[in-house]
Amino acid sequence: MNASGAAACHLPSGHPEAYFEAFANVYRFAYDNMVARATGESFEKRNTIYPNIYDGVEGMFFIQQSVASSVEGGAWLNMKHSAARR
Repeated sequence: MNASGAAACHLPSGHPEAYFEAFANVYRFAYDNMVARATGESFEKRNTIYPNIYDGVEGMFFIQQSVASSVEGGAWLNMKHSAARR
């Protein structure tokens, strides 16, 4: 198991992790990055396990393109924003 996988596990091997542990991981990684930012350290800003500004941009672009498609009679439009994560 790599370091990221080990850091995400909260229970001993063989015990299922689920809903609460998933939120614990989101909060932990978000908090770690807040601390890194506050102390001037570098940290991953785009490919995080928690929602970030790139997700917001992609969501707003989806709405913009959906409205534009409707105006154009249901035309197929690009739904991938250049700032999207993937």
